[in-house]
Amino acid sequence: MKKAILFSALSLMAFTACEKEFSAMEDQSAPKIELLLPHLLEATAGDSLHFEVRISDNDQLHDWYLGLNNLSKMTKEIHWSQHSHSQSVVLDTSYYLDPNLSDSHFQLQLEASDHNGNKSSRKIALFVKAKG
Repeated sequence: MKKAILFSALSLMAFTACEKEFSAMEDQSAPKIELLLPHLLEATAGDSLHFEVRISDNDQLHDWYLGLNNLSKMTKEIHWSQHSHSQSVVLDTSYYLDPNLSDSHFQLQLEASDHNGNKSSRKIALFVKAKG
């Protein structure tokens, strides 16, 4: 009798482990990255850039990253990343542009992954005009 109960318990554990493994294999959808703001991808030195981004997944997010790079100077202006278990997050941040900035090319870099290893990324070009 003990052998039958032990066999049943082991079979149930193996089935449960396989079920979780197969459910992870079913999720092939990468997270969705949606730029809510800014609507215009041009700015003037001295302006404040306001970024609002929604990142969502059909199951559960794992990590996300928001970076703002000044490609003209080869500098990283914003580096923001976080681990998440949410299904959706809204990132809301601002960056003040130096009023003495010359014409510059910036890039907003967005990345996200879910707990099943699906990844998505998006790069958005921004142009900043010198003041005056």
